[in-house]
This record gives sequence, C-alpha cells and structure tokens, in this order.
Amino acid sequence: MNESINIVDAYIRDSVEGVYLELGDNSTLNIPSHHQECLSNYINEKVKFGIRPDFIYLADDNDKLNTVEGQFTELQKQNNGYNLIFNIEHKLFVSKVRNKVLNTDDIGKYFNVNFDTYFSHIFDHDTKMNLTI
Repeated sequence: MNESINIVDAYIRDSVEGVYLELGDNSTLNIPSHHQECLSNYINEKVKFGIRPDFIYLADDNDKLNTVEGQFTELQKQNNGYNLIFNIEHKLFVSKVRNKVLNTDDIGKYFNVNFDTYFSHIFDHDTKMNLTI
C-alpha cells in the first residue's frame, strides 16, 4: 500500500442528489460539485479513487456527510504522528493523525471515518488519467 496516497477501485453513480462515489454496497461518498460535471461520462463505470491520508479523519459524532464505517486494523508509529489503517468495504485506507486517539486495544473495533473528498482525485480505471484536475 502506498502511504502517500490511498488508491482504491470504486464506481461513479448518479442519483437525484447528484454524482457520487460508491466504495461498496454500504459506503458512498459525495463528490464535490466542481468535479461532478467532468465525471458525467463515467456513470456506472469503475474508476480509481485517490485520497491522501491527511484527508481521512476519525469522524466526530455529528459528522454525516462522507462518513462511513471502517474497521480499525493496524496502528503504525511514524516520525511525526501515527497512521491508522482501516478496512472499509474490503479496501484498506491509511489515515494520518498527529495525536494518537486510538491504540492497539482498539484494533478490530469499528469506527466512523470521514473523508474530505474536496481534496480527493478520481482516475480513469484503465488509462489512470486524472479526471478531476
């Protein structure tokens, strides 16, 4: 797993609320409006979703938008903080935190994780071309 960016397979979907990203059956993420038009040709297509660990957080209780449940699987000590590894829809995501808020006793437990998709990227699955720049 590349720790500088999380890249996973996902699907672009459409609804009356707009274009969104489907990570799996139970996990969807809102796509910022400034990216939705350039993805209109990718509805129901497989894409690569990329997001840096700095833009994945443990969700606050009142966070609803772009919050999904993930299983905490690993804690990695880094020079400037910790990496929290979560399994979400059978995909591993790294979240970088400065203050350790979980510990090894929490491994295996489920937590809500929030994605700041404003800073995410979506790539064509086959060509790897960035669709959101």
